[in-house]
Amino acid sequence: MNVTISLIRSGSTSSEEKGRFLGMRDEDISARGEELVRKKDSAAAYPPVNLVFSSALIRCRETARIIYPNIPAIIVKDLCAFDYGEFEGKLYSEILSDKRFQEWARLEMFTALPGGENPHSFAARCVGAFREIVREMESKQKTNAAIITHQSVIKTILQRFCIPRSIYRPWRVEWGDCYTMDFDTDTNVAIIRYAP
Repeated sequence: MNVTISLIRSGSTSSEEKGRFLGMRDEDISARGEELVRKKDSAAAYPPVNLVFSSALIRCRETARIIYPNIPAIIVKDLCAFDYGEFEGKLYSEILSDKRFQEWARLEMFTALPGGENPHSFAARCVGAFREIVREMESKQKTNAAIITHQSVIKTILQRFCIPRSIYRPWRVEWGDCYTMDFDTDTNVAIIRYAP
C-alpha cells in the first residue's frame, strides 16, 4: 500500500524563540509561532489529509488545531520531543559551554544526557511511533495523514525512511515546516514529494 504522510513541525514557543532547549517541557505555542503557522497555512503549505496525528505536547496539539481544525488529532505519546534532561530550558550558549554536554557530544551521543534520554532509545521510539501510525492508516484504509511533531522527531523519521539515505544529509526543519513524502508500506521506503 502507498500512503502520503506530511511531517509538520509545531509552531514556536516563546522559550524556543529566545534560544532555549525546550525538549519535553510543555509550553504553549507563542503568538509569533501561531502567526507563522497561519501564514504558511494561508499559503497552502499544508496538504489536505484524512487523519492527523500529534505529539502529546501542547505546542503540537495547538498547531494541529490551527492547521486542521475539523480533524481531531490522534495523540501519539512517542512522537514527543527528545528529552534533554537537565539541559531543558537552558540557553544554547549555556549548554554548549557545559563540560557535561561537550563530553556527551565528544562521545558521539552514545549515552543519555544527565536526566535525559539516550539518543538510540529516542530513535527507536520515533521509528516505532511512525510504524504505529502507518499501521493505523492501513487498518482505517486512509491514504493521507499529517504528523504534527518536533524537529528532532521529524529529522529521525526522515533519516530512517527516506531515500537516498545518507547520514550526512542536513535535514533542515524550521518551525511550521512541512515535509510531504510518499511511503511504500511494503518496502518501508519513503520518497520526498515536497520539502520546504
